[in-house]
Amino acid sequence: MHAGFGNRCGHNPADPTLEITRPIPVGPGGYPRILAVAAERIEGFYSEPESLPSLALSSNSSQKRSERREALIRLLKAIFKFLDLVTLTVAVRDTDKALHNITIATLADHADLDLRRAERALRDLASAGFIFIIEQRISNPEGGFRSVAGIKRISPALFSALGLPVALKLERTKAQKRLADRTAQASPPRPDSARPAAQQESFQFAVRNLTAGILQPGRGSIKRQQRAQPKRDMERQRRWIGLAVKLREEHPDWPADQIRAAADRALLS
Repeated sequence: MHAGFGNRCGHNPADPTLEITRPIPVGPGGYPRILAVAAERIEGFYSEPESLPSLALSSNSSQKRSERREALIRLLKAIFKFLDLVTLTVAVRDTDKALHNITIATLADHADLDLRRAERALRDLASAGFIFIIEQRISNPEGGFRSVAGIKRISPALFSALGLPVALKLERTKAQKRLADRTAQASPPRPDSARPAAQQESFQFAVRNLTAGILQPGRGSIKRQQRAQPKRDMERQRRWIGLAVKLREEHPDWPADQIRAAADRALLS
């Protein structure tokens, strides 16, 4: 950082820090090339904010300050590092191919930003329609809820604005094939598990992304509920998450509570 210039964060408008200390790996064995290209092209937003007008303007229609554009560029570079091309969510897959959402704290660390600047940059991206966010909570066994990493999905419009719509389509097709190949090569399920691999992945993704308000207590003995309820719950979770993501894309200006309420109503209809 350029301490001694600019403001308290060390920002120097004439010499911004657009690189992050842990950039996207390139070359053989590295990340898909489109992510490195997107990270490189987003730097142009600093000197030419008009290239992304929806991101360049603040709520009062004034142009964002240079340190804010700097933070946006660095956060986007971190987001590209963790972007799952199959789903366009900011997440990583485990050995079971299940998705795990990345927290804003992790993104801030990889963007070399303090948490407050990273959160503000994330809100700017959401306001511009380049990222859709669904906050989540899961129930605790002892009662109540706790927050978990929200679903963050990048809009294809961002890649289009960077001149990469065709490349994105090609790379997503490749990513889907790689995932299908890895799934096919995985160990076969145990005889007592009859679900196809793709369906198991959807269930695993749903379990990890359980959101408050979609579970309803069943009737009968506790033991019978423990046997029968999980399958019903996971199916409801999978359907609810699909509805919530679709609603967020259709209504990016809706607050999280409104998204959750609308998804609840759609699930019951």
